[in-house]
Parts: sequence; C-alpha cells; structure tokens
Amino acid sequence: MKRVVEILINKTHKKELSILFGEGSHVKVNDVKYISNNKTYIIDCKLYTSDPETCADTYPSGLDFIARECWKYIGFTQNISVLSSIDVI
Repeated sequence: MKRVVEILINKTHKKELSILFGEGSHVKVNDVKYISNNKTYIIDCKLYTSDPETCADTYPSGLDFIARECWKYIGFTQNISVLSSIDVI
C-alpha cells in the first residue's frame, strides 16, 4: 500500500511538487497504518525538498492536499491523517 501511495504522489503530482516545494522535490512514504479506534488511515511520509524557502508557505497543507487527492484516486473512502516531516536534499 505504501509503495502505491508513494508512486502516485511522486509520478502523478510531480508538477505540483515542483511548484509547491521546489525543483527536484519528492516524497518518501514510510508507512500506511489503519487505526481501528479512530477508523482512519495514517500516512507517515517525509518530504525531501531542494529549496526550504519555497515551501515555507505551502508545507504541510500542500502535502496534505496532494496525499488526499492520491487517496481519492486509489478509491478509498476512509478518512486519512497525514503525518509528515521535511528534509533538505
């Protein structure tokens, strides 16, 4: 599951990642877990950016939006929470 989400984020939203977070930015999905108490999925991911000043205004909301769009594309209707961190390449 995590590989599917990672490919969708990096391939289908490559243009948006470049605009929002700088050229050459990509996302690595560490884990996708289902939390039965909350009935939600948690997507744990890390954003690798080349220009941290570019993403000062768009992180984490931009990454959250992209992850939610990919989740809809897969076809899941359950809620998700995006747990993200950032690192400079």
